[in-house]
Amino acid sequence: MRAQSDYWPQVERLLTCDRATLLEIKHALTAAGEQAVGSLVAAVKDPRFHVPPATVTATNPLRTVLEVLAETGPVSAIPDIAVLLEHQEEEVRELAASALGNFARVESVPYLRTAFQHADAGVRRWALDGIYGGSENRHCPIEFREQLFDDVVRLLDDPEVAEKAVSALVRLQAEKSKSVLLDKKYFSSDFWHITKILQAFQIHGVQVPEDAILGLLNELKSKPPEVPYCSAYGKCLQALARMKSPRALPLILEALDADFDQSISKGGRDFALNALGILQSEEAMACLQRLSKHRDKKLAETAKREIQYWNSRG
Repeated sequence: MRAQSDYWPQVERLLTCDRATLLEIKHALTAAGEQAVGSLVAAVKDPRFHVPPATVTATNPLRTVLEVLAETGPVSAIPDIAVLLEHQEEEVRELAASALGNFARVESVPYLRTAFQHADAGVRRWALDGIYGGSENRHCPIEFREQLFDDVVRLLDDPEVAEKAVSALVRLQAEKSKSVLLDKKYFSSDFWHITKILQAFQIHGVQVPEDAILGLLNELKSKPPEVPYCSAYGKCLQALARMKSPRALPLILEALDADFDQSISKGGRDFALNALGILQSEEAMACLQRLSKHRDKKLAETAKREIQYWNSRG
């Protein structure tokens, strides 16, 4: 198969080159922009690019082709990529789903909806991963975010992809996602991915009401010392610290003084200590100084790291 383009020889070399050369070719094809699109689309349709790499550490040439196309964003390539959603090779299906999301074009929305209904959970998962990355793409229009929002909301109830759906939803429209994710159906200790909600809100600067955080903390206190409960508990403490809540310090100290084997587990200590660092108050520093001399060496070392980080920020 040959494309009517001077870039086909470079694209074809992706099938046999080493990783260093692959990166050079990728850079050149990206720089070529629309001029290389014809050759890249030809590669999408070329069965040789659908063969899995010989080793698990090798880079799939199809991945490189799709990444360059997503960077360029030609809508003409979308239907050819969508065909691969039904390919017999699992990796090909997943790469196609991811690419459709990475394109972040309105034209890819119907195909992403098809991917969301795919029997293969990997396709659904990779489509959400693509949306997560693509929504930061310079091509991404508000229409793309708006049209996919409700579709992603529905995937919150799909246990195989719910965690990815949380991340994609907040990335699509952070403030709008609050109305969905703060509902008790999801903002609850009974929702397995509650930690992901707290993390996504933190990353995207979404302000959660203090009473919602305190309510969740109360729920989590009754849970066993398992993931995700200890992580969610710690994330709540960090959120209170960021909003400088007067309840933050007492709750952090309560967590640090608890019998961690019977409550939020020793893994929660790092979160609680980090929350002390976030507070940046004299009382918090005094607590860290005291904990840096704790008989539990791991706890003491973590406290020392927080003090060092605090001091490095001046």
